[in-house]
Amino acid sequence: MNESVRISVLETPRLQLRPLRLEDAEQITSLLQDPTIARWTNSIPWPYSIDDARSYLSTRAEADAKGDSFVWAIVGKREGLLAGTIGFHDVHADRGRAELGYWIGEPFRDKGFTTEAARRVVSWAFEGAGFERIQATYMPGNDASAGVMRNIGMQPEGLLRGYGFKNGEHLDLYLQAVLKGDATWLSTDQQWATQ
Repeated sequence: MNESVRISVLETPRLQLRPLRLEDAEQITSLLQDPTIARWTNSIPWPYSIDDARSYLSTRAEADAKGDSFVWAIVGKREGLLAGTIGFHDVHADRGRAELGYWIGEPFRDKGFTTEAARRVVSWAFEGAGFERIQATYMPGNDASAGVMRNIGMQPEGLLRGYGFKNGEHLDLYLQAVLKGDATWLSTDQQWATQ
């Protein structure tokens, strides 16, 4: 992995992916009132408060500055509204791998935004940051998340029994991954701009 990599603004035809800001706290809090997001994510609490958002944004800023994670706000260009977040955590720079995570607010679902954002950040990870492997997990039954992973070329790698932990309980998670050499769609995504 390129050690000097820092998060930058990324573009797709319909989205701007930009660094999170403290002023995003209210929009994030509003979107995360949806219990569906908390149900399918490992680390988002329910109920979700403005203090949770501020703490999250502060933690993200520190981790992004150190290169321990890279997280973007997903913003629809047409609406100009924050729709969700996407990025990499559990970054192992020395091994060239990271874990992809994302969530999208209810008003922005079923539009292909998550897949579009995921393709862009994975492209950035492979071509700009020097990653070799991107993996992601999802809870059994979360077909929408599994679909996003499939759409960006991730391959199933198995069931991680008791791997997740939420609300005091261990959870099974499915693991999928894509290697740089597997991402045949990269060459078709060269029209994306980075600011």
